[in-house]
Amino acid sequence: MQELVDDVFQVLRRANVRPTSGDLKALSLVLPNRHITTVAVRTTSPFADATARNRILHIAVDAPAATVDAALNGDFDLVTTDPARAIIASINLLPTDQPPRDQPMRRGKKPWGRWAVERTLILAGGEPLRQNTIATTTGLTHQAVSHALREHPYVRRSRNGVTADPALIDAWLIEYPGPGGLATHWYSLDEPGQQATAASTLATELDAAPLLSGDVAADRYAPWRRPASVRIYISEFIDFVAADFTPATRSEATLTAVIPDDPTIRTLATTLAVPAELSLADPLITLWDLTHTSTGPDRSEAADVLRKSIGLGCNRGATDR
Repeated sequence: MQELVDDVFQVLRRANVRPTSGDLKALSLVLPNRHITTVAVRTTSPFADATARNRILHIAVDAPAATVDAALNGDFDLVTTDPARAIIASINLLPTDQPPRDQPMRRGKKPWGRWAVERTLILAGGEPLRQNTIATTTGLTHQAVSHALREHPYVRRSRNGVTADPALIDAWLIEYPGPGGLATHWYSLDEPGQQATAASTLATELDAAPLLSGDVAADRYAPWRRPASVRIYISEFIDFVAADFTPATRSEATLTAVIPDDPTIRTLATTLAVPAELSLADPLITLWDLTHTSTGPDRSEAADVLRKSIGLGCNRGATDR
């Protein structure tokens, strides 16, 4: 037991979590954003203890997928030593020890609402937001917003509202698994900009509510390089042959159309809409897609440019090109 506790404390230090006082029944922890939480440390199953006065911190050498899922969903906190993992208030504070998030990570319900709240705070650029504003922006209930913000390690609170810690963007980019859903792949000889216009026009005519993301949206938010591919979110399947595309494999595709599982993509794109000829996904979804789906050789540099522009409020305006 003591050896496990020693190893757990090393993992906490790596995660920049500092135990300050108490014992294993009521241990006070200072999180990276200086928020203080008190936990009751358990080595037995956290699912069996519903009577604890403090939040449960389950510690173990490793944990089964169901336990990790529950911790990520906020049922309790979790620290494991092999692999090193520190999940507190639904946030994995040691994300670099995890596999790349474009790989399937876990089963079960994904916290789309919390991720939308995080995007809203990041895109606010440090401006304090009230919970009712966040609820309106995300389409969530006030209760859901309150739950998402409760004990969040990357949220700062003041009497004017809540703001995002600068580290939240990194945590979100690593934890967000992508929008999921059904993807179809298409090929065209036209330039990506022309493909984006053709695909969006057809989708609009079919009431499929298109949203451009990836390379093309990044070029609108933060022009830096010519798009290499097109990614578009739609609400229903479309046969893009009608827009002079041909079906393609994923590796051959110049256009990828996605019906996303993430219901907040459309909500935030609507409430955070910017003046543009074509409808765009929000800048953070665009950044994730640019990083994970772009076929351009300089996508990392383009992502850096977009990320910097997010801090400057690129969601307040976009260019038509």
